[in-house]
This record gives sequence, C-alpha cells and structure tokens, in this order.
Amino acid sequence: MLAGGRCSGKIVVNKQHYVFILVKGCEIMDVNNFPFPKDVIKKAIGDGEIEFYYFSHNNRTGIKTLELKLYYADGQRKIIVLRDYGFQIQTEEVKINLFYSKDGRNKEIARLYNEYHLTQAFLANIFNVKQPSISIIIKNCKMQE
Repeated sequence: MLAGGRCSGKIVVNKQHYVFILVKGCEIMDVNNFPFPKDVIKKAIGDGEIEFYYFSHNNRTGIKTLELKLYYADGQRKIIVLRDYGFQIQTEEVKINLFYSKDGRNKEIARLYNEYHLTQAFLANIFNVKQPSISIIIKNCKMQE
C-alpha cells in the first residue's frame, strides 16, 4: 500500500501494528514497515486521536510527509505534519487562520498549500470539499496575485 506513496484514513496504533481504517475496509501494517517510527507519531499525537491522515512522498518537495488531522477530548483539533528529511524527522503544527467568507477560505487554502506544502487531498478533507475544488482554488488564487 505505501509503495504507491499515498494512503488516507484513520490509524490505530498498538505495540506491533498500525491498523489503517480505510474507506474500503481495514488494513494492518507491521510497525517496522511504516516510514515513521511509532514513538515519533505517538509524541506528535499526544492524547489526541487521529481523525484523518495522508501519507505521501511530496512531489513538490521530495520529502516523505505524514499529514495528521487530530481531535482532542476537549473539542480542539490540530493539524500536525511530520516530514522525514532522511537525516531527521521534523514535526510542525499548522496554524489555520479564522475566515468569515468563501473568499477568505480560499485565500487560507492557498496560504496553507504554499506555506506548509500541504497536499490537495489533505486540504480537501480539512475544508470538507473535493480535491478538484482545491486545485481550482489554488489556481485562481495564483491568477489573482
């Protein structure tokens, strides 16, 4: 599954396996075969739950990336991105600005895409739209600059 470079869904972590709960069923992967160490993922998640994730070899940067949408018991959500540079794994929290209009949302989508290099598929999940819509939004924002 990871050989293709992309997977999405929810993750359940135990001592020996990551259980990928996907739209079309469930897949189990040995912890040792996943590109990010379990302790790094656990530290990034803290006491939250993974609501959605997206793994890719980011074509724009060439870096293995794991994007996580996390949910916490107090109702908070966080976006955490893990990037494997080969010599180190970097964890970054993505800050999303409030917006009050469709135009504001579109500008925020373009900002997140350009500043944080988030994938279009992950942005589509965050903003509850389809990936082709994200592509159009990014293209239109570039034309307005």
